[in-house]
This record gives sequence, C-alpha cells and structure tokens, in this order.
Amino acid sequence: MAIADRDYMRAPPRGPGWLPDSWAVRVIVLIGATTLAQQLAAGWWGADLVRPLGVSGDAVLSGRIWTLATHALLHGSFSHVLWNLIGLWFFGRLCENALPGRVFGAFALWAAVAGGLGHVLGEAASVPAIGASGIVSACVAFAALRYPQTPVSLFLIPIRFPLWLLAVVWIGADLFGVGRGGGSIAHWAHLGGAAYGLLTHVFGVLPWAPGARQRRRRPATTHSGPERRDPDRLDERARVDNLLAKIGREGIGALTDEERKFLNEASQRYR
Repeated sequence: MAIADRDYMRAPPRGPGWLPDSWAVRVIVLIGATTLAQQLAAGWWGADLVRPLGVSGDAVLSGRIWTLATHALLHGSFSHVLWNLIGLWFFGRLCENALPGRVFGAFALWAAVAGGLGHVLGEAASVPAIGASGIVSACVAFAALRYPQTPVSLFLIPIRFPLWLLAVVWIGADLFGVGRGGGSIAHWAHLGGAAYGLLTHVFGVLPWAPGARQRRRRPATTHSGPERRDPDRLDERARVDNLLAKIGREGIGALTDEERKFLNEASQRYR
C-alpha cells in the first residue's frame, strides 16, 4: 500500500456540494441547528424539548431510549452550546485524522450514547441532562491517546503543553466534580464520553458499523534482489518509518512541508 493510500494521508471523502466535507463540521452544524430550533420553539410556542429529548434514568426506563442520543442535540444556554462547538471544532477535527468520513459520524453518535449511559448510571433517575459535552470528552480522550504530544494552548494563555496533559486535567476535573457531588454540570456524562474515547482508541469504533472499523496495517512485504541491498533505499525506508511514527505520536499536522513532500515522493516510488 502506498503512503498516500493511508488514512491520514488522504483527504476526507467529499459529500454533496451543499454539505461540508468534514464530518466534524457536519456534527457542529447539526448541533448548532437543533439548539437554535430548541430556543425558537421555547420562545415562540413555549415548547420544552428537554422532556422528550433530554436523557435521564426515568426517561430511559419509561421507554424513551432515543434520549440516550438526542440529549446531545439540546443545550441550556448560548455559552453551553458555544463551548461545546468550539471543543468539537478543535478536537473533533483532530480525531478525523484517524477516524475519517462517516467513521467520525459513527464515533460521535456512539459517544453521545456513552455520555447518556454515563449520566443514567451515575445520576439520580429524575435529573435530566442535555448537551454534547460527552462527544467533546470522547474526542479529547481519543485524540490525547492517539496524538499525545500534539502541542495545544488555551486561547490567550501563551503557554503550549502536550495534549495528554490537557486530557488529564479535563478528566480529572470531572472526577473531582463527581466526588464533590451536586452542581449543574453532567460530570457522569463527560466521563461516559471519555470512556468511549478510550475504548475507540483500543478497539476501534464500537459497535461496529459498515465502514466504521479502523483499517489495520497490511503485513509488511519482503523484498529481494538489488533493492534489498541498496543502502540508499534502506535509508529512505527508515526515514519513512520514522515519519510515520511521528504522525502516530503527534498527528499529521506536526510534519514540516519538507517532510510531507518527502513522504509524497516516496509514496510515488512505492506504488
């Protein structure tokens, strides 16, 4: 398989002209649109969509199973949806390097379900939860495990630190919130999403959907003849392996222009 055929070297599959190519952006648009509809319904008709679509133990036990996913489409305030959409913009698009196209769509759906399950199992049955924070937590956990050394910074803070450290602080805050109890933040939903991000890193997108299983590397082929003895060819392959390992640690965005050009040229020779 050529280097350009690998998941992280290909652009995400293109959809219809009116849809964004990025599935992370599609999820962002969907959540933004449904939250806007929620606010309009409440303002114009006094409709409360939290009861039919928000998740709680009572809702699930009464048969509203769909709330395990639909709670992620609603939000309690402008700041609530804004921070979640910002999180999806940064961490969701990073996850797409390893979960391209519809695979990310399946990942987001099951992350929402995992967040809903976390809330149902951890909170009182009568307490409803809404918001896409479980999906964001899943993205943070998966991205930190897949690209732990990716440098990140927080808005106006001029300090860069590795993504794994942000994930530790992120999940640690929810663990602290669970231990303290009370409050209006659905910490159990966050932890459910983070747990799903961990499971996806280890096992791939679960439950497996058509096309959602992460591709496995093909076994390395052996070469005989002059190529095997060519030291220049061996040096090139060693550099390719080192750059692929760098992508695995830090993400494709960590490559310099020269390194990206080298990989593309090597890919053409290995076709």
